[in-house]
Parts: sequence; structure tokens; C-alpha cells
Amino acid sequence: EEKTFTTLTLPVVTTNTIANVTNTSAVCSGTVVSDGGTNITSRGFCYSTNHNPTVSDNRSAASSSGTGNYTCNISTFSPRTTYYIRAYATNSVGTSYGAEMTFTTLDLPNVVSDSVFGITPVSARCAGRVLNDGGAPITARGFCYGRTSMPVVRTDSVVLASSNGTGAFSCNITGLDTGVTYYVRAFATNSVGTNYGVQMTFTTKYLPYVLIDIITNVTNSSANSSTRCSSSSLHGRVRTE
Repeated sequence: EEKTFTTLTLPVVTTNTIANVTNTSAVCSGTVVSDGGTNITSRGFCYSTNHNPTVSDNRSAASSSGTGNYTCNISTFSPRTTYYIRAYATNSVGTSYGAEMTFTTLDLPNVVSDSVFGITPVSARCAGRVLNDGGAPITARGFCYGRTSMPVVRTDSVVLASSNGTGAFSCNITGLDTGVTYYVRAFATNSVGTNYGVQMTFTTKYLPYVLIDIITNVTNSSANSSTRCSSSSLHGRVRTE
């Protein structure tokens, strides 16, 4: 009596897309095209910082098995790192892999606080630089400042640069109080979040005031008086003696 049988093979799997990349995560999609004639026991993605990753490297298994499309939301990546990733599928014969894909995770911007200059009694100008956008467009950059150390954009005063992107920028801070010490930091924001440059400090100048001395020796045709200008802690008030 004649009998027939079909030999089993490895699964056929494809690596489809890598999407929604952040600083620590990405959404990966793949497809098990064929199960090789026996049940799929595991499917997912394996990844590494080296080429041709296998299931012996880092891997993330899908929540379902079988043939067809599947996705994995992987959230164990490191920021600003290039990864190589492949879909995999396993049956009783063994494990097969899809084509290798590569992507680089994002990071916070790299921003530098350069200088504070042009200090007046009520204003100062600040300069900074965005050295790197972290792999995502810069959506805001400028300076945050206040009277307490380590100002942040969420709770302190902010002045925005007139343009975004990388490179040098400057901002004019106005409306300050005279004779006060301020703390200021450059900042830059992308889709990952906001990063800061080092903290700088400056003290606004005092306004000059006029001291009018007592007028003496008044006659019908003359009088003695003297006037002088100086800087003082009177914060711009006019004092008369």
C-alpha cells in the first residue's frame, strides 16, 4: 500500500517595519508567511548592536503565535544607539529569520550655555548653542531664568529664541529688577524632552541717582550749591538733601 508524507521545513518569516522610534522604544512588525508544516511555537524579534542578531541575543516575543502579521512594542533600548533587528519564527524544525533592518534610537538634545553679556539695570543678553538635536527636530530653544538656582522651563521664566534647530542662538532678557542676582540656563526641546546647559549667574546693575546738596549762602543775587551723580543701593530712587 502506497503512503505519502510531507517533510517539515523551517518557517518563512519577514521583517516588515520599524516605527515610532523614541529614545528607548520602537514598534516592530513582521509576518510569518509559512509555518513549515508544523506549529509555530514562538515568533518575535531579536536585536543587537552587532549585525545578524539571533535569538541568543536580545529578543522580544510576540504575544501570539501562528502565521500572519504580528507586532512587538520593544521598550528596552538605550538612547542614541544603533540597533540591528530581525524578525524570527520557531517551529519544531528550528528557527528562521527575516531580513535585517537597522535604526538609531533618539536622545535629548545637547545644548550649551555660552555667556551672559550686555547687562543693564533691567536686562541682559544670553548666548547658547544646540550642538546636537538628539535625532529629532528641535521644537523650542532659549533660556530659562529666575532668582533661585537651577531654573527649569516648567516653573521659571522663559525667553524663546527666534528660530529652532541646531547651532548658535541668543536671547534678550528684559523686565528684570535692578541689583538682583539671576540664575540662567540654556535649554532645547525635542520629542524626547528638554535638556539644559550649565547654569550661569549674573547681577543686574544699579541705576545712578542724583544727590542734591543743601543750597547755602543765598543772597539777592547768588547762592552756593553742588550736584553729583553716583551709583548706590537706592535702586534708582532720587535722593534730595
